[in-house]
Amino acid sequence: MGDNRHNNPYTIAIPSYKRYDLIYKKTLATLARHLGSTTPVAIHVFVANQTELDNYQSAWPADFPLQKSSVKFVVGEKGLKNQRNFIMGYFQSGTCIVQMDDDIDDVLELVVPLIRTKGKRPNRAYKLQPIPDLHKFYCDAFNKCRAVGANIWGIYPVPNAYFMTPTQTTNLRFIVGPMFGVINRHEPGLRLTTNEKENVERTLQYFTLDGLVLRYNNITVATRYFKTMGGMQASLRTSGKRANAMRAAEYLHELYPELTRLHLGKKSGWPEIKFITPLPPKPHANHNQHANHKQHANHKQHANHKQIKTKKRTNKYQLGTLKKTRSN
Repeated sequence: MGDNRHNNPYTIAIPSYKRYDLIYKKTLATLARHLGSTTPVAIHVFVANQTELDNYQSAWPADFPLQKSSVKFVVGEKGLKNQRNFIMGYFQSGTCIVQMDDDIDDVLELVVPLIRTKGKRPNRAYKLQPIPDLHKFYCDAFNKCRAVGANIWGIYPVPNAYFMTPTQTTNLRFIVGPMFGVINRHEPGLRLTTNEKENVERTLQYFTLDGLVLRYNNITVATRYFKTMGGMQASLRTSGKRANAMRAAEYLHELYPELTRLHLGKKSGWPEIKFITPLPPKPHANHNQHANHKQHANHKQHANHKQIKTKKRTNKYQLGTLKKTRSN
């Protein structure tokens, strides 16, 4: 089992499958650029079996910028759902884990101009740039989780500055899979049960347990969704994948009927899950009745008091010679 690394603020976990060369060109290269050749935290790459481990280790480039001591390869389980669950069990409860896909080109931050652009669409001037301090962002994200009572943070799903905002939200919003962070818990309710839409299931699990999920709408990653060889596509890109997605969508909607609805209107025909933001609970009827009664009593008492104080002005009010005002 992985240690808690109390002297480190977090650890990085990367599930990977049949991407022996790609991971060095993508995610590990990205981490080398942002964190340095000797990273301040440990990086764990989780592979399916011993053969996979040997292939990944033998593919290590001779001139790779990361020191080998910064990366640990771990044999986990095959399948994304199984590997995600294995990662959660591998680390101690309380460990801060950043999970990343193995094909990330960069981590990007939204840049909003200091001078507001004139016109109806000022966000046309928004831009994306590589995040200036990735280590600081990870540390700040976990600190923010503790401050608001969340146990998961995520990022904006797609690298499109036009739709992004310089905000952080805690309501029910999609926590995408390519990069997210969790404060680890060995809760049965956090074990994934589906490979398709596992990121949707994880979002719903954490929201159900905690009542919130933290999302940074100004941070995203550059990655080619479902375009690179290996990974999930190595075993799941089949003619029945769309049917699997439909079954997963129906399954998750059945599990969380009050938080989800099926969305089948995409041009691609790909089934999706839409989240329903739950409404705040209505005040109890007795509480309302008591509050109204109390308000009525206070109003009556105030009115009587006012009547006593303004008794001499009664005739003027009746004649309309004094104008009443109402405060907002």
